[in-house]
Amino acid sequence: MRKTLLVCLMSLPFAAMAQSPCKHSTPYDLELDLEGVRKVTFEVRQHDLELTGRDARGGRLQGRACAGTEALLETLTVTQQKDGDHLVVSLESRERGGFSLFGNRYAHLELEGSIPRALDVDVRVGSGDAVVSGVGSLEARVGSGDLEARQIAGAVEATVGSGDIELERMASLEVGAVGSGDLEARTVEGDVRVGSIGSGDVALVQVGGSVEVGSIGSGDLQVENVGGALTVRSIGSGDVDHDGVAGSVDLPRGH
Repeated sequence: MRKTLLVCLMSLPFAAMAQSPCKHSTPYDLELDLEGVRKVTFEVRQHDLELTGRDARGGRLQGRACAGTEALLETLTVTQQKDGDHLVVSLESRERGGFSLFGNRYAHLELEGSIPRALDVDVRVGSGDAVVSGVGSLEARVGSGDLEARQIAGAVEATVGSGDIELERMASLEVGAVGSGDLEARTVEGDVRVGSIGSGDVALVQVGGSVEVGSIGSGDLQVENVGGALTVRSIGSGDVDHDGVAGSVDLPRGH
């Protein structure tokens, strides 16, 4: 069964998450419908979200909506939609005309919250920012925005376009693709697998297992302190810099 809930606006105090423009604002407080849920997807889009896994059964999001005008403020919503054991939380704006950092044409959500640390999390970031810590596993898709994630108990899966991803402490890492953006990962217990690196840069530090990369275009790969092997299938005009690889190093001829 599917159901959609629109977050209620509450007049509750909260700490501002960022020193961003906020001529008009409204507090948000949403209790997440987590009964029977094993995975939560957060559609962050152009907004800001800070999420923490905790030893608790419930979950909540709090924060504010900010806009340059009252009319733009009314375009901002947060919804949650449940389908079996999967909950999708969407940070949305109904305004389709585009925004600007200058003048009064801006509208964004700034939210922080917590969920039980055993839950799996899927974060989809457009041009916004997200910070995630202490959850069961993480799947992340980042466009031009930024993601920071740390203390992930299980596996991390990620793709990034022109944005940036910083990761610290996870069981394993699988990166589908890095476009023109950057990805840095530190302290991976197991293996790291990267499908492709375009013109961006990837840095991997302290990997317990092996590192395998499918292809590198004009970007760079930096690898330090790897417990297993390092394998790169193909390299264009980019570079590979490695140090402290305990196992074999297999690079294309000439690199």
